[in-house]
Amino acid sequence: MNTKEARQKASETKKNSIKQIAELQDTETHISIDYEMKKLRIYTNRATVMNRLERLGYKHTDQDTVDGQIYSRTYEFDTKEIGNFLRTGIFKFD
Repeated sequence: MNTKEARQKASETKKNSIKQIAELQDTETHISIDYEMKKLRIYTNRATVMNRLERLGYKHTDQDTVDGQIYSRTYEFDTKEIGNFLRTGIFKFD
């Protein structure tokens, strides 16, 4: 990828990124496992985590908005995918 393409991709990514609405002290991410349904659920109101999940192609199953802006999202996956989350930088500290 040349420099012009890289800049264009970075610009598109920034334009499409979810903005942080929750105050830093109010940000949270919950990961729960439903053993009976074999589902992994992730709830987060941290924009960085939502953006990383979206860029990796994961689709949200629920979304909360405040004044028309995305506040939080919930994602749900098969528990078979738990290894994918442990090996990625989705939840690294910024």
